[in-house]
Amino acid sequence: MLSINIQGLETGDFWTWFIILTVACIASFVATFVFFQRARIIEDTPTSRIRSAAQGYVELEGIADDLPNNKLISPLTKNACVWFEYEIERYVGGKHSRWVTEEKDESEQHFILKDDTGQCLVNPVDATITPECSVVWYGHTRQPDFSTAPQGYRSDSTVFSIGMGRYRYTEKRLHASDHIYALGDFRTYQSARQIPSLNEAISDRLKRLKKNKEWLLRHYDKDGDGNIDMDEWERARKDAIRMIQEEYADSPEAGIHVLDKSSERRLPFLLSAYPQDDLTSKYKMYSWGTLAAFFITGAIATYMLTARLA
Repeated sequence: MLSINIQGLETGDFWTWFIILTVACIASFVATFVFFQRARIIEDTPTSRIRSAAQGYVELEGIADDLPNNKLISPLTKNACVWFEYEIERYVGGKHSRWVTEEKDESEQHFILKDDTGQCLVNPVDATITPECSVVWYGHTRQPDFSTAPQGYRSDSTVFSIGMGRYRYTEKRLHASDHIYALGDFRTYQSARQIPSLNEAISDRLKRLKKNKEWLLRHYDKDGDGNIDMDEWERARKDAIRMIQEEYADSPEAGIHVLDKSSERRLPFLLSAYPQDDLTSKYKMYSWGTLAAFFITGAIATYMLTARLA
């Protein structure tokens, strides 16, 4: 019966499904090795202490903390945190109903990781971050009503607030005092001027500002004309540069330790609120899941092609 249905498919529909299954098969194969490699790296990399950590790729564990005089507030729930990621989606009905992303962003501000021997700055840009705190809720306006947003959830809570509404809001956070597992490139500098990522961070922040027009309009469109003129952009640019410079300058240690993304692509940059044993188990589970997906999608694609040509 299945072979008759496959043979009866229009040529365009058949090749569309075949290509989708083939791509999914290849993606699952690649993901299997990526997840397995991450689990092995976590298991094989010894945990270092910040004061005695070698320069280069290291594994650290410690407590997250805010930068002095530079507190971060999440945009949707207005909770104090050291890192956030949020997404606002709108439901589109009809034949092909789906959730469409209206707005999405994550923080780029550095935060402090400290253990009983010292502390370092963590640059979260390009990190694979696994927080424990994730809240989801619904509403009827694009910007959520603060009074209805889930409040008070800490790093030990994953909350799905089921409700009605055209809009869906998702926010993930890391908080000060969260226990953080980190895997990345560790470097020590004598002053902020020596940190090579400073200018890169400024450049990246400005590029993201230019793309996020709605955020710029909300914060810098002082005359309310719906456009960002040269003076308004200059204020936004100066604020972005000042904030990043303060992040580096506020490090309380004379020698500034920085944890960042490794220049070697095969070495993952991981930040997790889960203990490393839990994180290893997650990646192994993902690896087995994608391996199963590889065999299933590969078998279906092969069967479809064989039935079609029969």
